[in-house]
Amino acid sequence: KVEKLKGELDYRQLRHSETPMTEREIQYSLNDVLIDASLIWDRIKSDGNIARIPMTATGYTRRLCRNACLPHRDKSRWKYARNIARLSLTVDEYYCALQAFAGGYCHASPLSCGAVLDNVASVDWTSAYPAAMVCEKEYPVSKGIEIDPRKIVSRETLIQKAREFAFIGSFEFYDIDSKTEVDYYISKSKTHNARGIEEFNGRIASAEFIQICLTHLDFLTILENYNIGKIRVLRLWQYRKGYLPKEIIETVLLQYGKKTKLKGVAGMEAEYLNGKRDTNCIYGMLVTQLNRPEVEYNAETGKWQIVPVDTAEVIEKYNNDQNRFISYLWGIMVTAICRRNLWGMIRECGTDYHYSDTDSGKISNYEAHEEYFENLRKEYESLQ
Repeated sequence: KVEKLKGELDYRQLRHSETPMTEREIQYSLNDVLIDASLIWDRIKSDGNIARIPMTATGYTRRLCRNACLPHRDKSRWKYARNIARLSLTVDEYYCALQAFAGGYCHASPLSCGAVLDNVASVDWTSAYPAAMVCEKEYPVSKGIEIDPRKIVSRETLIQKAREFAFIGSFEFYDIDSKTEVDYYISKSKTHNARGIEEFNGRIASAEFIQICLTHLDFLTILENYNIGKIRVLRLWQYRKGYLPKEIIETVLLQYGKKTKLKGVAGMEAEYLNGKRDTNCIYGMLVTQLNRPEVEYNAETGKWQIVPVDTAEVIEKYNNDQNRFISYLWGIMVTAICRRNLWGMIRECGTDYHYSDTDSGKISNYEAHEEYFENLRKEYESLQ
C-alpha cells in the first residue's frame, strides 16, 4: 500500500548519525521504513500474529508444503508421518550425503574458451528443478541400508545397484581419464583426497587417485564420461527408488500453475508472486543443511560469533521430529538428475558444445541435434 519514492540518492556519500540530511533524503528514508511497517501489518492480519511471520520467504513455502503433507486433524497426516519417520539418517550417512551434494553444473568447454563464436544456439530446460521433482523416479523412499563393501564383488554389481536402487557412497577411483575433451564432469573441490590431477578450471581431466562421495546418478554419469582403472567402495547406503510423495508433487504443480498462468493477470499479482516464490523455494527447502552453525551475540565481547552445533544431536532431533515432512536426501537428487540430463546434452553435441549452466547450454549446428532435443521433450512429456 506504500510505494517506494522515485528519485536518486547519492549512495557514494559517506553518512553517519550527524550527517545533515535534506528534506527529500529524510522523506526517502522514512518511506522505506513505512513500506516495511505496512508489509508487517499486512502479514499480522493474514498470519494471525507477528510470531507466525516466518524469518525468511522459504518459511512460507515450508508451511505450505507441511500443511499439504501433514494436514491438521486429518487421518492422512498419520500415514504420511509414519512413512516419513522411516526415512531416518545416521550421522555418517548424513555427512556422506552432505559431501555428495553438488549444485548446478556451470562450465565452459576447454575447446571453446577464448574463441569468438558465431551462429550459436541456446538450449534450455524450462523449470528444470520443478520438472525433476515432478517427473523423476530417482528418490530414496526407504530407510538406508548400509552395504558391506566386501559384498560388492565387481564393477558390474555396482552398476546394477545404481540402476536398480538409489544410493549415496564414498568411493576411491584410481587411474581415471576423461573420455572426452569437450568438458570434464568431476569437480576438484568435491574430492577429499587426490593425487596426480590434471585439471581445467577446477574440473578433473585425469588423476592417479581421488576419493569422492557420490549419488547413484553421479556415479553412472562419471562412468559414462571417464575411463577408470580401479574402483574401491569405502561406504555405501542403499535405498528403494521412487517418486517424491504425491503431496509434494501436487504442491509443485499447483504453485507452478500460478507462476505460469497468473503472470500479468489483473488482481492476481499477489497469487502470481506467491506461486513464483514457492516454485523456486521448494527445492531450496529440500536442500537446507541440517547442521547449520548458529550465530549468537556475545554480550561480554559485544560481538557476534559463529557457534557450531552438535551434529549427533541435530540428527537425533531430525529423526524424531513429528512435524518433519521431507528427507534431506531428496534435495541432493534433484541437482544430480539435472546434471545427468545436462551431460546427456554435452555428449550428444560433442565438439558443437561450448558452455553450460545448470539447465541450459550453448551449442553450434543446432539442426544436427534437433532430433535429440525433440526426443528428449517427448520423453519428459511421457513422464508427466
